[in-house]
Amino acid sequence: MSLKITALVEKARDGNRPSFQDLVTIFQEDIYRLAYYRTFSQMDAEDLTQEVFEQAYRKLNSLNDPQRFRAWLYSIAVNRCNDFLRKRKYMALLQMRTAQEQDFMATGKDMNNSYNDKLRKKDFGNRSKQCCINYRPWSVRFSPSGLWTTAISMKLPPSSTRMRAQ
Repeated sequence: MSLKITALVEKARDGNRPSFQDLVTIFQEDIYRLAYYRTFSQMDAEDLTQEVFEQAYRKLNSLNDPQRFRAWLYSIAVNRCNDFLRKRKYMALLQMRTAQEQDFMATGKDMNNSYNDKLRKKDFGNRSKQCCINYRPWSVRFSPSGLWTTAISMKLPPSSTRMRAQ
């Protein structure tokens, strides 16, 4: 069998298309099976199988040892599958982000991200300055129980008691 494959590879290198077609017939099921078990999709496996044989045909002259055709073809298939899976993962991440952005645009709801958090904090700071003119600056204190407390003191007459918000 390996002598037959070697002879077919030699003929295909010389430009004999029917011999390459015979190589495709021999290895097509194996390459398809490899691609299917990597992608779990019939259509993707068919596309990858076609791409593998297309690349093998274009790069056939770079094969140094015709007896290693099977290993060479499998390495092309594995690399193509890995590239496909990497691209699919990347596209899924982009689509998730795009869907979140589209949801934001459609509903007008606020998205949770650092930019919007900064805007919210800035807006809160501006509002607190506007409505808390009569208050002293914020102070943060450490309580004996280990919890942080925030206190706001109002400018009150000395006879009044001071308010503390926690």
